[in-house]
Amino acid sequence: MKKSILIMLVLAFLTLGLWGCVVASESEAIEIGVEAVLENGVAEVGEEEAVVNARAEALLTDVTRTVVSEFSLADIEEDDRTIAFIQQHAFLFFSPTSLNDLEEDADVIVSGRILPGSVNILTYIDSATSPVGGTLTEIEVLQVFAGDVVEGETLLIAEDYFIMETPYEIQIFTMEDYRPSIIGQEYVFFLIGRENDRRDIFDQHSVIYNISGMTHGRFPVLEELVPSARSRMGFHTVNNFTDTDLGLAFGGDSRRYRSIFQEVVERYFVKIER
Repeated sequence: MKKSILIMLVLAFLTLGLWGCVVASESEAIEIGVEAVLENGVAEVGEEEAVVNARAEALLTDVTRTVVSEFSLADIEEDDRTIAFIQQHAFLFFSPTSLNDLEEDADVIVSGRILPGSVNILTYIDSATSPVGGTLTEIEVLQVFAGDVVEGETLLIAEDYFIMETPYEIQIFTMEDYRPSIIGQEYVFFLIGRENDRRDIFDQHSVIYNISGMTHGRFPVLEELVPSARSRMGFHTVNNFTDTDLGLAFGGDSRRYRSIFQEVVERYFVKIER
C-alpha cells in the first residue's frame, strides 16, 4: 500500500512539475517525492529520510526510455483512426478565478499564432506503468501586451497533453479540460517562463513558457469576438460559442473559464487590430 502511494506521488509530481508534463528532472522528482512522502506521513514512524529517499529513487532508476516524436495535428485529423480524448486530473497549484489573477501570475502576455512541428514527449517510468508526457509547441508572437518579448519572436510553450497511438485509435491524453492548440490559430496567452531543460529538442530556445492556470491561461482569438472585426462579423459574446469553439476538450461546467474569457475579450481583444 505504501509503495503504491509513493509511486502515485512520484508520478504526480513528475507529471505536474512546473509544466504539467515531464519537465522535472529525475533528481528534482526524487527530492519532491521524498518531501511529499514525509509531509504526508506515508513513511513509517521513525523511518529515516535516507530510507525514504532510497525508496523513491528506486522507483525512478528503472526508467526505460523517453520517446520524443514530432507530429502534426493536421495529419492526425486526417487519419482514418478514431480519435479519443482521455481526461486526466491534476492538483492545481494555481487556479485563477479572474483576469486579475492571471495578470498577476503571468510573466508574459501575448497574442500568438500556433506554428507546425509540435513535439510529443513520453517518459516511461517502468514497464508496468503508463507513461507521463506533454507537448512542446512553438508560437509566433503577433502582439505583445506585457513582458520582455517582441513581435515576430518565436516562443516555445508547454501544452498539457500528449498523444499515444494504437493500430485502431489515436489517444489524446489531456490535463483537465485542455484541448490541443490548432495550427495557424491565434490565441491570447498568459505565460510563465522558466529555463529550457529540453535543449536536446529545441536548442534555439533558452526559455520554455508554461501556460498560467492550464486551460484558464489560453484564449482562442475568434474573429467574431474582435471588436475591430465586428463591423463585418456582427456582435457576439463568449456565450455565443460552444465549449469546443473556446478551446475546451470536455466542457461541462465552464462558467469560470467563460467569465475570465469575457474579461480577456473586453481588455485584450479590443487591442487586436484587423
